[in-house]
Amino acid sequence: DIYALGVLAFEALTKRLPHEEAQQSLAALLRATRELDAPRLCTLDATIPRDLDIIVGKALARDPEERYASAAAMGQDLERFLRDQPISARPATTIYQLSKLCRRHRPLAIVSVLSIVAILLGAVLVLGQAKRARAAAALAQDEQGRAEANAARRLAVGRFLQDTLLAADPYRGKGAGVTVRDALDQSSAQLEHGAFENDPESAAELYATTGESYRALTLYPEAELALRQSLALYRTLTPPRDDVVIDLSASLADVLLRQEKAEEAETLLRESLAAQCTAPQRAAILCALAL
Repeated sequence: DIYALGVLAFEALTKRLPHEEAQQSLAALLRATRELDAPRLCTLDATIPRDLDIIVGKALARDPEERYASAAAMGQDLERFLRDQPISARPATTIYQLSKLCRRHRPLAIVSVLSIVAILLGAVLVLGQAKRARAAAALAQDEQGRAEANAARRLAVGRFLQDTLLAADPYRGKGAGVTVRDALDQSSAQLEHGAFENDPESAAELYATTGESYRALTLYPEAELALRQSLALYRTLTPPRDDVVIDLSASLADVLLRQEKAEEAETLLRESLAAQCTAPQRAAILCALAL
């Protein structure tokens, strides 16, 4: 009787019967056997292995067709359980079979797992080093590209300024009547007509130089125009040149003040403060201006 073997095994493992609450009468016990599932061993004792729980549960199944076909079949599953082999009462999934294989060959499984972990760790380290190397190479390439671009820009700006200054040289320019203002006007005209159109940073630098030169000559309307152009270009650059913008704002404010445009100069300075300074710095400067 497979069911009786299941009851014996259940009692041996839990020190109680499967339907202990129905032991008051034979009729109640038979009814419980037919209508109720026996409790799972794991619900009574969490330390009982799952395979043993499944074996006993199969023997205590309500439907006789779901029980073991014979005591020998149940015994074979118990043998498999003791040998850490997959039991027939449990679906033979890949993970289940691998877990049993690892239990039977624990030292080999540990060595295999450690080998796999070592290989994966090595792969992660190699990939990480390769990624860092690529990032460093890309950074170096970017820095080299920026350095080359800056060098080319400096060379172009230098040549442009050289040509501008040579225009005021009476021996190499248009004659003795050529003045520094003439050279500055020529520089401004060239910038307005698209010189350095594809190089906004160089154009901004040249506008700033021209504007400061006009300012030094007290040619304030011309200085204002050039400095405004420079500020507009610098504000479009990425990354922004905040330090240059602050200096240019101060120069333009001075030019505006000298043209009696005090309100516009104050507005420009306040905007520059709001954009470039922290709140405490801005408050301190505004207090100083008020005093």
